[in-house]
Amino acid sequence: MKRFGNFAATVGMALFLVCLSVAYAFAHEGHEGPQTTAQEAYEQNTRKAMEDFLHHLSYHVGQGTAGSGQQEAFLRETRRDGVWKHKSVYLIATLGGKVYSHGKYLRSLWASDLSDVPEIGKLDVMLENYPGAREEMHGTLGPVCIKYDLEGYQTPRWACAILPVNQQYFYYAGFDHAEGHEAIEHLECEEESLEITAAQVEASQREEDLRKFVRQAMDAAGDALSEAGLSQALKKMQCIADAREGRGSPWRSDSVYVFVMNAGTSGVIYNGNNPELNGTTFRNVLDEDEVDIEKEILRVAGAHGEGDFVRYKWDNPAIPGDEVNEAGKSPGISPKLTYVEARRYEGYERYGTFIFGSGIYPEDMMEEGGDDDGCTIAGASASDAGSAVLNMFMIMFSLCFALCLRSRSAGE
Repeated sequence: MKRFGNFAATVGMALFLVCLSVAYAFAHEGHEGPQTTAQEAYEQNTRKAMEDFLHHLSYHVGQGTAGSGQQEAFLRETRRDGVWKHKSVYLIATLGGKVYSHGKYLRSLWASDLSDVPEIGKLDVMLENYPGAREEMHGTLGPVCIKYDLEGYQTPRWACAILPVNQQYFYYAGFDHAEGHEAIEHLECEEESLEITAAQVEASQREEDLRKFVRQAMDAAGDALSEAGLSQALKKMQCIADAREGRGSPWRSDSVYVFVMNAGTSGVIYNGNNPELNGTTFRNVLDEDEVDIEKEILRVAGAHGEGDFVRYKWDNPAIPGDEVNEAGKSPGISPKLTYVEARRYEGYERYGTFIFGSGIYPEDMMEEGGDDDGCTIAGASASDAGSAVLNMFMIMFSLCFALCLRSRSAGE
């Protein structure tokens, strides 16, 4: 969506990510308007069926996010086979043209740009020229639709796009493409030499190396803010937390990676191991020792310029079989030692306090089972304040998004 203004969308990504909260209730109950499913849209392969599918989507997006910031929970649901995904019909959600959610290729295409893919580009232009697109965008844009040829099908398929009312994600449905489509512009991160890399932290297992590694990430994001502004700072955080494997990044080595949270909402802005966790919260997540991970991180991260180590159980990506798939539980049982530190950036205080963290899985913790005084929970959680901060961010985002679009329209 380069045509819609990268700055507005990038600001939207930052604010919207930190506002994402607890799970959305996905009961597929009866409601007014279309209730077309992905399977029905796939089997009928008509423009009306695909439009009705997106109108159905628009209804549930509005129900799940109005005043609550719970859209990420809905996006996770759209990536599962069922109401929102069936064969070649699945959903792609973008911000600023960058993939935030993808029904088939989230891990490999997260943060990639699809704007130059011909079918996506055509839909973008149609949305940009949709009646009301150059106004303050209080209403839904679309659906808009095209026909395209899909390998393996004798007749053309329908692909459509929509921007639901008061939303920031652009949704595409019915467009199926190859993972390695030549027109996809992948996230490009500059090569850089770090004082200490993720691989060195993993090899040394030293707490001081882990602390330095996290502070490097904090400083890198701060330098990008001061030198190039918010847009480049967010790209820097995307590169630091790039979850794709085999890229040779100094910021990731097997089980060592960086994550970034917002202290006010406990929302995960980026997770360097699994983009599925982007936008989720640690709220009410306990490990097998009943450690409340959110409370521990918020307590230990401290105020600006402080920080310390926290111990809890988590999924070690280097060890198969330690995973846990249970609501309200940590995703793994491997003892983890994590360094977390909070920082506010001068001139960007309105975006809140960021918490940077990274961890290791020490062998001695594996042997001891992770029991440590650091697991004791003390003090009150910042969760109670999260709702107020959430509402503030949603209001700020709406104003910023409208102003940026108005400025862009005036400039044209």
